Order: sequence, then structure tokens, then C-alpha cells
Amino acid sequence: MRVVTKRVGEPLKQGDVSLTIENMQKMVGGYIEQMYLPHGILAFYNEDAKLLKNGSGPNFVIRAKGKPTQTTEGDVFFCAFDDDGNNRGLSVEQMKWLNDSFELVGNIECEEKRRYPLYALTLD
Repeated sequence: MRVVTKRVGEPLKQGDVSLTIENMQKMVGGYIEQMYLPHGILAFYNEDAKLLKNGSGPNFVIRAKGKPTQTTEGDVFFCAFDDDGNNRGLSVEQMKWLNDSFELVGNIECEEKRRYPLYALTLD
């Protein structure tokens, strides 16, 4: 299936993967949690990423109505879902929406004194 991945400190990347539970957990580095986004898109992330001290750090900020609402930590991937709730590959339009909705907003410095780019996902 066609997905988009967003690793900490890196821009979005497109790829094709088999969305087995094992592959999904490997892509986020642990147990998965999902978040529904506009346009029939699902974001999957590690539900424990904020608790882990593995140096992954904040990935991106989610903004709605011009204000930050949530910080997502750890690696994330995006896929689509159908009317029955089944995961499916992203369409060209969904990938364009993701690309258009992410922007570089600055840099962040982690506890390990490592500096990397911070992105924002704007929902409106």
C-alpha cells in the first residue's frame, strides 16, 4: 500500500509497504495508536513515544485554527481508510494534501544536544 512516512527531523517520504501489524509496529518503533485526520487519512504513531527515552523526540506539531493543539513524538506514517474502516493506500490527492499541509517551522534541540528541524501539520 502507498503510505507517507514522517521520521523525526526528516521531511515526508512516500513509499509502498504491506500494512501488517508487525510492519506497522516496526515503522513506529512500538505499539501503534491511530489518529484520524481530514480527507480520510489515518496517522499511526507509537502510543508510548512520549514515555520512551530513546532520543526520538518531537516529530511535528499539529495546528488547528492557527494554534498548536498537539505535539506528535516519534516516527509516524500515514495511510487512508475506506468506508468499512479498512486501511488502504493513499490516493494522489491525499498525498498532495499531506505535502501541502506540512511546513518547516523551526528547529528543536533535544536533551542529547542534537538539533533538528521541527515541522507543523496544519489541519485547516
